[in-house]
Amino acid sequence: MRRSDFRDLQVWEKAAEVGVLIYRVTDQFPSGEKFGMTLQLRRAAISVTSNIAEGHGRSTDADFSRFLYMALGSVREMESILEVAIRLSFLRRTDAPIEDLQTVAKMLTGLINKLNGEKSCSLDSSRKQKAEG
Repeated sequence: MRRSDFRDLQVWEKAAEVGVLIYRVTDQFPSGEKFGMTLQLRRAAISVTSNIAEGHGRSTDADFSRFLYMALGSVREMESILEVAIRLSFLRRTDAPIEDLQTVAKMLTGLINKLNGEKSCSLDSSRKQKAEG
């Protein structure tokens, strides 16, 4: 796959937008969470865009795919932390960018599948098949 600039990737752009949202919503968290959830969410947000960019700069699709999997893991981490933050009333569900994170996850999954030569295999169904098989 011929690559131009990582900033040209729609998934990187969407992840960057979500990263900005994460910084904004964590500004609302209690000051006691500065080194807890706030820091963890912000690091994960930066990890997503960084892994996409770093993987994009690698020489093979397999390397790129590995970095996209790491980015996907960070997306899931943010979803989980946001769910706990909602339960702790640090923010309202309507203010949490969970749908945006799910969009990024779908975009990452699609790009991973494309790099791996798969047509429409979702990561969740392939995990399920491995667990059952």
